[in-house]
Amino acid sequence: MSYGNRKAHFVLVPFFAQGHMIPMIDLARLLMLQGVAVSVVTTPGNIARCKATVDRANAAGLPIRFIELRFPCAEVGLSEGCECFDLVPSPELFKNFHQGEIARELRVPRFVYHSPSCFFLLCIPQSMGFFDHPGYEKLRDEVAEAESTADGLVWAIGPVCLSNKETGDKVTRGNKMNVDENYIRNWLDAKETASVIYVSFGSIASHSASHLIEIGLGLEASKRPFVWVIREKEMRPEVARFLSEGFEERTKGLILRGWAPQVLILSHPSVG
Repeated sequence: MSYGNRKAHFVLVPFFAQGHMIPMIDLARLLMLQGVAVSVVTTPGNIARCKATVDRANAAGLPIRFIELRFPCAEVGLSEGCECFDLVPSPELFKNFHQGEIARELRVPRFVYHSPSCFFLLCIPQSMGFFDHPGYEKLRDEVAEAESTADGLVWAIGPVCLSNKETGDKVTRGNKMNVDENYIRNWLDAKETASVIYVSFGSIASHSASHLIEIGLGLEASKRPFVWVIREKEMRPEVARFLSEGFEERTKGLILRGWAPQVLILSHPSVG
């Protein structure tokens, strides 16, 4: 893809979260396969967390250029090195990553990015009754006002993860796993087609110990094989005790503590 003698150059600016950073690298690879130049603008900490994925892209002849910008942690009230959403110690600090008011003051074009799936958006009108939280009305009005004054909307594309055909590309994504990939693959191979339930809430969503225990009881009641991913910071004493009291022996599940090779799991025929 070129304009005259100039090759097109795409500049990608991912949000500071693993669920955004990893697909952005996938998108960069897909763009480079079309013969264009790609630069990814992010922070040193986020580059380090996806180093394995970037190294594989470079080895495949797709040198992704990174432009490092220092993240002003102290200036926005975050501890040093807190450059990614899942490293934020408290949900109350999430808003420090969003500075739409500054963009408005500097007259920088501001776009609203809608990443949820169509199914999720269809469920929202019927789900409003579940939201009864102090301050929610004010927040809802502020969001509506921000969307109405934005310079445009950007809708999700993809899934770009389907571009990962090699096993290594499916596994070396994001943080390091605590379980060997071959063990996971062999476990899935032993299950019938479309029989496995996959449960993961990503790297940002946080649940109380009681919620996680209820999820576990629901999975046990389903009597179906399952892969359940539990973040390390959610492995509280109550949850660990619940799992250690025979849960894994009673059920047909595989519990992954920490990071999971999600693309490897979701692309397996036994998951459905």
